[in-house]
Amino acid sequence: MLVELAENLLVEDIKHSIELIRHLKAQKIECAIDDFGTGYPSLTYLKNILASVLKIDRSFVTNIDKSKGSIAIASTIISLAKALNMKVLAEGVETKEELDCLKMLGCYDYQGFYLSRPMPFEDFITLLA
Repeated sequence: MLVELAENLLVEDIKHSIELIRHLKAQKIECAIDDFGTGYPSLTYLKNILASVLKIDRSFVTNIDKSKGSIAIASTIISLAKALNMKVLAEGVETKEELDCLKMLGCYDYQGFYLSRPMPFEDFITLLA
């Protein structure tokens, strides 16, 4: 199971956030930091939070194949996640070009309309079968 926690909420009460994530990890629940880099990122809190996943915000993914700035930011987030032994997930992937660019940068987990539109649970079960 994976629980997503918005970056800006984590930094509001860092001590409580650390306790919450430790508790969830003890229950075998992974935590993802959502919207990473869009709020108040702090490398100090990042090393103490102990989350399992960093999510690359869609604002850095949209048209990443056409933006050197977005490539630089996504590449940095991917490198940071790997160095901290975290998974990295890109959200908002809507084109094959974005997907290919992320793969080239070393990101292999994605969310977005290119992969699937939202669907009712019953349709999801049918898709898996």
